[in-house]
Amino acid sequence: MMLPHGIMACYGYRFPAHANTDWSELKGTIALHGRNGNRLLLDLNYRDLPLGEVAMRLAVEHENGDYIPEELPAIATMPVTKTE
Repeated sequence: MMLPHGIMACYGYRFPAHANTDWSELKGTIALHGRNGNRLLLDLNYRDLPLGEVAMRLAVEHENGDYIPEELPAIATMPVTKTE
């Protein structure tokens, strides 16, 4: 949770010490409103992935845009491919 907390701190949010452990089961989208009308969207999944894995997607939505996360690929485990 350090990256989402760091991004949110840039938008003025503050967190108590050790707040990252409180979000260990989080899954959802956080919308942060910017000064120019755009929104920064954080899609987070700290719940439905294999042990030790987490996922986050960043998206920027124009003020007149519609963000529909269901239209994007699901956040899932990335396949590990071996290169030789």
